[in-house]
Amino acid sequence: MAPTLKYGVGRVGLIAAMSPLVATLAGISVSNFGGILKKSFIVLALTASLALAGCSSAAPDAMAAATTPDASTAAAVEVPAGPTASQFASIISEQEADWREYDAKVPECVSASYDDSAIGNALQIACGYTVSTIGLTSKTAARNLTELGEPPAELAALVARTVGVLELIRDEKAGEVCETGSDEECALATMSTNTFASELTSVLDAWKPYL
Repeated sequence: MAPTLKYGVGRVGLIAAMSPLVATLAGISVSNFGGILKKSFIVLALTASLALAGCSSAAPDAMAAATTPDASTAAAVEVPAGPTASQFASIISEQEADWREYDAKVPECVSASYDDSAIGNALQIACGYTVSTIGLTSKTAARNLTELGEPPAELAALVARTVGVLELIRDEKAGEVCETGSDEECALATMSTNTFASELTSVLDAWKPYL
């Protein structure tokens, strides 16, 4: 019986000792449970608000990135540049030496037209060939300059002037006239071509900065 009584006393003592703690916990559970629960909801609400704010701030950045074209796309739609001064100058440089040589030999060819000797006749044939050649090269150069496209602003006036002179030489058709026309017609067409060739030389001088 002693152990039972001791156990009983011990149990009662333990319960008595724990009563204040139980009472305290019970008091917290009962009286403060609503406050704790309320604070928990506030914390959860704040966390959700911060998460939503982060998403909303990231969304405009994503939309901006999606709608802003990158550099490669912008480069792909760039309008190609027009022809350069060097491209126009290359057409002139191709024939410049021959055109200058023709103009330099005009006095010799004029003299040969009055010379009935063998040497004079040979010179007349050679000069007739060069008249024909300058007509063809002028035609080709005028076409190439025109088809190349709009020249740079700094060259616009010079290109127009050059094409104008070349077309005058082309339209004389001195080579054809001398083959099929009379001597007088040949002489007139050749004289006009020589005049235009002299003008062409002064135009070539204006091309020097680009050649």
